[in-house]
Amino acid sequence: SLRKQRANGAAAQRMDLLEGVRLHLNLAVTARRMYQQDCEEARGNKTSCSVLSWYYATKVKVPCFQYETQQGYQAAIHDMDYNVFGIVDEGATTKRQTNVVYKEGRKTNADVVISLVHFYLTELNTNAGHADKLTLWMDSCSGQNRNQFIVQYLYTRVLHGLHKEIHVKYMV
Repeated sequence: SLRKQRANGAAAQRMDLLEGVRLHLNLAVTARRMYQQDCEEARGNKTSCSVLSWYYATKVKVPCFQYETQQGYQAAIHDMDYNVFGIVDEGATTKRQTNVVYKEGRKTNADVVISLVHFYLTELNTNAGHADKLTLWMDSCSGQNRNQFIVQYLYTRVLHGLHKEIHVKYMV
């Protein structure tokens, strides 16, 4: 009957969906294990190995309060959008995340990411900036992280002898 065929089709679709979720979960667990292994390696070889992870959040809503009026105090609350770039050296003994927060309106493309990563490597973190092996963990946003410009920047760092090898890994 038609009703039975539809029920079987819906059940098959649910099974396919469930299999996709299981596959994604297995990939996420595998990526997490790789990430933990990289971090442990960096903690053991502080001078020759470094693991950085970063994330770029755009349009983060931050409440803005305005109080002054001529008649007295009056609160006006509205949201302002900010961009937040956070980076952390996972191999450091004391993990410290460095955040750059700026008001939205500027671009959030690869140029900005390269500038922020370069500033971090050259000015803020001397170990990661000169580690023989540098491993980078980031999300797979094509506009900010997963593009030719990031790869070219990292390749240039290797060509100039700042690192012997750089591994780029994306979170699932």
